[in-house]
Amino acid sequence: NGDRRIEFELNETSTADSLWNLLPFSADVENYGSNEKIFNPPEKLDTGSVQEGDCPAGTLAYFSPWGNLVMYYGPAPRYSGLYILGKATLSSEDIGNLSGTIGLTKEEGEGQQEEKEEDSNRDNENSSSTGNTSSGGGGGCNSLGSLAFPLGVFAMTKRIVR
Repeated sequence: NGDRRIEFELNETSTADSLWNLLPFSADVENYGSNEKIFNPPEKLDTGSVQEGDCPAGTLAYFSPWGNLVMYYGPAPRYSGLYILGKATLSSEDIGNLSGTIGLTKEEGEGQQEEKEEDSNRDNENSSSTGNTSSGGGGGCNSLGSLAFPLGVFAMTKRIVR
């Protein structure tokens, strides 16, 4: 189990971005109910722009009343304060087997290098003409690279989808 990866793709909400910005961190995974695994981020996530909805198996969500992250391996209905962060794109069937401590890290993925180069070019253009070194917003989605088993790595990548 230590070499299996579960990959997720994050949506474009402030809550998903808030999770992305907390990485890296480690967390203990626990069972909750008969269809989900939960773990706690090091701090509460921003819920400024959120997306509620049904949670099919493979959904990653944030339960704001308790401040925990939820990975569903069975379906769950819409629930007030439960915000969808993304969905598993690989190995969602392994969520139910998770236990112990997981390490969460960022991982460069497809498209991220291109995004960095575009941001760098924008920064250079902005700093030479206006002195502003902040990069533009830009769309895209964050992709959680992997969630490995106990003492493994839960990595996320960020890329632009065109």
